[in-house]
Amino acid sequence: MSGFLSTALVALLPPAPGPDGGSRCAPRVDIEIDRLAPRNFYVPRAHYIDGPGGLMRGTVTREHNVIASFGRGRDAQTSITIDDLVRELHTLGFQHVEARHKVFAGHEFRREISKGRYGHLRFRVLGYRVNWSAWSVLGTCRRVKIDSGVASVPARAEGWRYRETRRPRPVGS
Repeated sequence: MSGFLSTALVALLPPAPGPDGGSRCAPRVDIEIDRLAPRNFYVPRAHYIDGPGGLMRGTVTREHNVIASFGRGRDAQTSITIDDLVRELHTLGFQHVEARHKVFAGHEFRREISKGRYGHLRFRVLGYRVNWSAWSVLGTCRRVKIDSGVASVPARAEGWRYRETRRPRPVGS
């Protein structure tokens, strides 16, 4: 056959069977976690440098919100949200992640600095940097990538990060 008639006949054929021989897939959108890496969310104005030697003390005396950030590809074809991504992480066993984490006042840290050294202290909320992708599962069980992106998601874990140096340089310089 050729031409219009063959095209019309192909369009009338039933969809191909699914992977189990006869069943079809329910159309849906799946989110996949492609990569998960630890990330620190440092609380602003909670960085201390002290020394040389002596006792170092740091305190967080105010509340601070750490909010997840979410980015997607340029040609996004779906409306995946940060809440969808957090739900997917929960199903994978990461129950401690959340879209928003509030640091409450009253965290204090004390430590003896080694002689001749400078102590650097920062308060942080732990979390993850997540590379994700969204896939459309068609009725024929074929998967088509429809979106992807990167998100930074905080967890319900927080605490101080301490290190010592020979000079009183701020972090990042």
